[in-house]
Amino acid sequence: GLSALSDKPVIWKGYVAYAGNRRFSTWANVRVAIREPHLVSLAPVRVGQSLSGPEVKTEIYEGPLLREKALTSPDQLTGLLARRDLPAGATLFEDQFEAAKEVQRNELVTVLIEAGPAHIETQGVAIWAGRRGDIISVRNPKTGRVYRARVEQKGTVRVVPGGAVGLVVEENKS
Repeated sequence: GLSALSDKPVIWKGYVAYAGNRRFSTWANVRVAIREPHLVSLAPVRVGQSLSGPEVKTEIYEGPLLREKALTSPDQLTGLLARRDLPAGATLFEDQFEAAKEVQRNELVTVLIEAGPAHIETQGVAIWAGRRGDIISVRNPKTGRVYRARVEQKGTVRVVPGGAVGLVVEENKS
């Protein structure tokens, strides 16, 4: 229970347990400091850009405990894209990145449909972008009908007819 995160002393509130389940409250004025590696960008980073080992350097951070979780190894950047623009020399934090999407908006995707023993493979146009496991809307390019499907992998979605989300046709709102 620290009351603040600061390089100045802060109040820590806690208790001392004794005699089984008995305890008394106490507090202390403490200064918490950490020493850990942090990744720093060597060049500006743009939204949607990925980074790799040669584009970052590791610096040892010594200071107060931070609210955000800093990236500490270039391996942590694998498969991540920047959520916002970052200047050169910026410390890289987890919340500044997101996993790449397997399906992009308006991308032509492979649509897999299973109905009992029947397996159908066709093409559709993704209306929404999505990551593995997301439910997105897909448009049949020939009929214009829109249905929902689960993102399976890069460029592939799966529809299960009669399922909770399968072949649910969305009304055209135009």
